[in-house]
Formats: sequence, C-alpha cells, structure tokens
Amino acid sequence: MTVSCERSVLYPKHGENLHCFTAITPCVVLDILSPPYREDEGRKYTYYHDYPYSTFSTQNGPKICDSEKEEYAWLV
Repeated sequence: MTVSCERSVLYPKHGENLHCFTAITPCVVLDILSPPYREDEGRKYTYYHDYPYSTFSTQNGPKICDSEKEEYAWLV
C-alpha cells in the first residue's frame, strides 16, 4: 500500500484532540484506545456505537447523495 501524504498523530493532552473531520480523499483512521481493553479481564470497550447515517437528522450537515449514504455511519 502506498500513501500520498504523511500520517497525522493526535494526542489529546497536547491540544490536538480530533473530534470531527471531513476527508477530501480516501483515508484510513486508526483509533488506538488505551489502556488495552480486554473484556475477559474486566476492561470492556464501550466508547462508540455505530449507527446508520440515516439515523440522525442532517438538516445543517453535509450534503450526501442518497446513493452514497450507505457508505457513511455515525460513531456515537
């Protein structure tokens, strides 16, 4: 795999915590949660829930073609 730009690393304690972004080209997001979450050791991962894009109103949000909506989701 090749990439057209350098990666970005965001650290919440350095003022670079990312809450929302819009990709203008295809991209990959790697979200590393720490400490390591292992349900069998009592460290359950429950930060995000995945909802279909159509779940929430987007009156003032981005305009997305109906044919593309199945490619989008909300992480809440």
